[in-house]
Amino acid sequence: MRLFFFFTLFISLFFCKPSLAQAQTITGWQQLGYPYHQWEIVGNEIKAFTDRHNTKSFLVSDVSTPIAENFSFSFILNPMQGVDHNFVWNFIDEENYYQVHFTGSSIWMTRFVDRNIRLENSVNFTVQQGQTYAVRLEQIGDQLSLAIDNQSVLGMHDWSHDERSRGAVGFKLAPGAITPVESHFLDPQLNNVDTLLLPVDRLLQTNFNWRYFEYDSASQWSTDPSIGRWGCALTSLTMVMNYHQLEMMPDGKEVNPRYVNDWLKSQPDGYVGEGLLNWWAATRLIKEISDQYSTAEKQLPKLEFSRQAVDWQNAARSALTAGNPLIAQVPGHFVVVNGFEHSTDSFFIQDPFYDYTRLEQHQQTLSLRLFTPSQTDLSAVVIYHPPDTAVDITNHQGEIVSQTWKEMIETPQTAQTNQPINITAISKPAEENYTIDFPHFSSAENITILSYNQDAEARFLTLPENILETQKINFKFSKNNGAIIIEGFNWQAFLNQLSTLYEQQLISEHAYQRLSKLISYAQQADQTVWSRYQHYLKNILRSEEHTSE
Repeated sequence: MRLFFFFTLFISLFFCKPSLAQAQTITGWQQLGYPYHQWEIVGNEIKAFTDRHNTKSFLVSDVSTPIAENFSFSFILNPMQGVDHNFVWNFIDEENYYQVHFTGSSIWMTRFVDRNIRLENSVNFTVQQGQTYAVRLEQIGDQLSLAIDNQSVLGMHDWSHDERSRGAVGFKLAPGAITPVESHFLDPQLNNVDTLLLPVDRLLQTNFNWRYFEYDSASQWSTDPSIGRWGCALTSLTMVMNYHQLEMMPDGKEVNPRYVNDWLKSQPDGYVGEGLLNWWAATRLIKEISDQYSTAEKQLPKLEFSRQAVDWQNAARSALTAGNPLIAQVPGHFVVVNGFEHSTDSFFIQDPFYDYTRLEQHQQTLSLRLFTPSQTDLSAVVIYHPPDTAVDITNHQGEIVSQTWKEMIETPQTAQTNQPINITAISKPAEENYTIDFPHFSSAENITILSYNQDAEARFLTLPENILETQKINFKFSKNNGAIIIEGFNWQAFLNQLSTLYEQQLISEHAYQRLSKLISYAQQADQTVWSRYQHYLKNILRSEEHTSE
């Protein structure tokens, strides 16, 4: 048994993924608190053991030298015995620090101020004894993010962030009633992450290997229909796919803009309108590649698509911190965002056309296209419509749950644009009833409705014949089947049928006039009282039937 009360260890550390982050040296490891816990260092591994329940000790770096404000702290966790495994950061003393606590079935992220809990967040997560976990904690300003095995599992906005939110990093032994507890922490690494850069290889839409191939069906609407002219979104998507090691198409060809374009052209939903890339169709391609080429040793991700416009800077930093590059929409163009510099509040990009390296070199950032690794839900309902046609999707409570945005592409240099189109969408809908509202609807021309189930399998929805009258579509959504249109009762259609019966002299003029007047009242009434009018109509029709007998 080897006891360490105060000792010093100097280690040069390097960030665990490619980045421009600057490595720092951890100095002055110290053991604090309960003196009879065992802390042992063997090479680059720290071993902690105790059989004393309800006790607490720490092994922390030099508390007199706080670490950088924006940093990552990473290590390999091997929980050998027990269920209480902990690490700490911003450690000032034994009553003031931040902590992540692995309980065996959950993870808790907590800040302690003067021994009291100031803020806390948790997530269900099973930790098994003897299995290793790559743990990475990142603090960027007041944003905290915990990733395990390169997957983001827990985050928290630190509203309590203050002058005491800087301190040392380290580990903690604090068993409860269950002992013994043994934790191994391998290869602890600390980095200043003011600057983070993900290793996204740049592709140019003008590359000779694909620049002259026709983009979508662009020869129908452009004098220069090439990928080199129109392929910014396509090339950006390909860069993101390559980063996630999606490198071979389902037919065995290389994942590059030429063959991704070919696949999209082969799909009924691959492109919409004049060359607008359908992001949800792209998730289906990614799923096919993942399903076909994943192995037990190498599991390729599926990527969930989402769009972010509000607070896009924080969304971008969170995605990048979790190791996921994203696509930014700027006026008429798309680029890949692959890093940030916190001190200057700027973002690094890989631009498929211009020789720009920072996002602010473009005029404006309109929104983001996020692709998050997932093995679960790729479902959505998507409506493509002209910009002058208003569309909303509401849930069964009448709340608007959709986003609407405009997309268009402008060719570099010549500033030729394709036909802009609006997209109204809801991603990962809950299984319930919804309504698509078309207020002031006047034409069904150029409207496409697509439904995607959880596997991104697409189905086109047909507009009902009476859409100009009802100006709405009701549908039920399920994860397995997507959206199914519900044929609803329509007063105008009923009146049309009634008029036909009157013209055929199957009902009297008196009954027709009474029914027509009642229908006019019902059309102006709220849907919740329709059953009352339907009851009146049935009584009039029964009376008419008895009279005719």
